[in-house]
Amino acid sequence: MPDEGMTWLKRSELLTYEEICRIVRVMAELGLSKVRFTGGEPLVRSDLPELVKEISVIKGIDDISLSTNAVLLDKYAVRLKEAGIQRVNISLDTLDAEKFLKISLRHTLEDVLNGIKAAEDVGMKPIKINMVVMKGVNDDELAEFASLTLTKDYTIRFIEMMPLKENLDRQEISYLSTEKIKKAISGVGELIPLERDISGGPARNYKIKGAKGKLGFISPLSHTFCADCNRMRLTATGGLKLCLFNEPELNFRDPMRNGATDDDLKLMIRDALIIKPLEHNLQVGKAGFESYTAMSQIGG
Repeated sequence: MPDEGMTWLKRSELLTYEEICRIVRVMAELGLSKVRFTGGEPLVRSDLPELVKEISVIKGIDDISLSTNAVLLDKYAVRLKEAGIQRVNISLDTLDAEKFLKISLRHTLEDVLNGIKAAEDVGMKPIKINMVVMKGVNDDELAEFASLTLTKDYTIRFIEMMPLKENLDRQEISYLSTEKIKKAISGVGELIPLERDISGGPARNYKIKGAKGKLGFISPLSHTFCADCNRMRLTATGGLKLCLFNEPELNFRDPMRNGATDDDLKLMIRDALIIKPLEHNLQVGKAGFESYTAMSQIGG
């Protein structure tokens, strides 16, 4: 997230917790069973554990997880676990403090590592650590990250760097394909492919022989996973994104505040799902969607 140049939203533009719960309840009545709290960074939202607790008692919701940069996770891990968070995805692109500052613009690597330990201590499982691989930046740490799974029951996920609004000037030269990533970690041990769980997200999972944890590879450019995508993303302002790489297809906030019934919302959801894109339009060095929102506003 940049230090400056961000346009901040008014509080009145954000969905209230009551509105979020209502949308999730309506979606659950249509078959939704999994909810992930993401962002931007979800832990900056005031008293997030209370929202998690409210979502956890909605009939039909049986899987609740969190995507976070983990800077505040040490502070909230116990409350989040008690509220209903079962598992966590943590963004961590480097284990080197100087690189971390260069990538994130923050001196918070120690906070992130403490957050990972806190999640482990309270029993969040699995702990997935997401590393966006950047050639010439952190690709020299691939074997080190993979080696974490030898002794830790983590899932380390290597993500191809995607062409986004804020990185088009460097994405093409920084891109490293999944095949090259696998080659870079081949010295750690034999990669054994695991059976694919479509409901488990976009990663193709492997295990190093004898390791406690797993490795995942997310390859939006070299091996697109669009055909298996069953996800929707509700933005903080009420937009429903049917593809991570496109703008929201509809907005719930204004209809709800203007008196829309639950049946009205269900019809909106069904109509939106009919036009869910078949695939994204990303290519190396090309974002595909000129109006695409920055990742610091969207999150993992």
